Amino acid sequence: MLEGQLEQAVHCSVMEQASTQSTIVVTVSADLVTTLYNYIVRCHKRHSSIAGFVPGTVPIDYIERNFKTSICEQVKDFISTFFVQQSLFTEIMRKKIILLGNPDLRIVSIKAHQPAIFTFSINHLPLNIYANWKPLPFRAPNRKNYRDLDHQVTTFLHEETARVANHSPNIMSNDWVAFTISPLDEEQQSLFGSQHRAQLWLKVSNEETDHEQYDTIKQRTLHETFTTQARFLQEYYNASYDTQYQFAVGITHHSKNHFFCIDTFKRHFKIKTARELHQKLIEVFSFRHDVSQRRETAEMVLRLLLKHNPFSIAPEIVEAQEARILEIIYHNPDYYVYKGQEDFPDKVHTLALKQLKEAAIVAAIAYTENIQITPQDMLSYLNLMKRPRTKEFIYFNLPNTSRNERQLPIHDQELYHNCLLEKTLNHIIYTLTRK
Repeated sequence: MLEGQLEQAVHCSVMEQASTQSTIVVTVSADLVTTLYNYIVRCHKRHSSIAGFVPGTVPIDYIERNFKTSICEQVKDFISTFFVQQSLFTEIMRKKIILLGNPDLRIVSIKAHQPAIFTFSINHLPLNIYANWKPLPFRAPNRKNYRDLDHQVTTFLHEETARVANHSPNIMSNDWVAFTISPLDEEQQSLFGSQHRAQLWLKVSNEETDHEQYDTIKQRTLHETFTTQARFLQEYYNASYDTQYQFAVGITHHSKNHFFCIDTFKRHFKIKTARELHQKLIEVFSFRHDVSQRRETAEMVLRLLLKHNPFSIAPEIVEAQEARILEIIYHNPDYYVYKGQEDFPDKVHTLALKQLKEAAIVAAIAYTENIQITPQDMLSYLNLMKRPRTKEFIYFNLPNTSRNERQLPIHDQELYHNCLLEKTLNHIIYTLTRK
């Protein structure tokens, strides 16, 4: 994450209203607002076609007088995505706040040449929602004793090792890339200064709907820098407007889909021997009642933690999580089959409560154990996503990265949060099973 770069320009303060609800105010400096506001005005001047004026000669005061509302909306959207999101979630994690659901944007104050103020309401839990978990008794489920499982693991390792020797360093379809991004002014200089950059992650796709994204990224290499006006980046920052930004992009990390990295996997799970490697992979090849040994282990650990550390979550927060689940299920082809089941609402409610409680208790342990996430942790997480079997090692999945059948970038903070939960769950399982 690009932390520490926004302290002077973007300020974030937390004001607790109650033990489970707080207000967070993010303030973006007037200098940044003015810089962006003036740039958008200049874009209007260059491209506006207004009766009575030759293109490019519309007076600035006329544009400000007649398009001020639209310009301020563009400023709000861009600043919110570029500055506010990073500052908000960095502060939440710095203060070790156990967030329930998503922050709710309540008030926005955007005026030309004045600081922009974003006021969020968040629901959360106190950090001490659990007692000491390390002495809890736990016995992991056993693997299936089928000799064929050992053969499957051996074949998997041979195939993936062979792929390593036959790959290109260039970025290709289904790879994951991380890149820094910064808007440029008309002289190709950083609009906000070189210290202000965002970091995004993108799953590269060569589907027909993503051809522009693929053409922009394909065949580039790690640490390459370039400039682009690619539409998928315009839409990420200002989907509803015509302002065209030129972006400076620098590729910082690259996870190739062509091969599953065994060395990354071994580091991720602290594996030292070939026998340990084999045993760990067996966890996602051994299934009982359509559930992998790994998934069953994670479920058992989380049930144990919640059984010995009961806590409640307000009904309105659970209802909001139910709405998010329903939105995901709605796009499933079997949605109406599920919806037609008599106990469908109860199942959605149970799942929502389970998801909220599991994420909350794991976050609490992450903060208390002071677990940190590095870029290598993020690459390890993405490495597990490369194959259907190894995806079974992931319990806290990323949100959907596609919209309208198109792949869109995700902010560094989203991946960071999921990796924090996943690394902590691995830490809990490792600790309980090593006793």
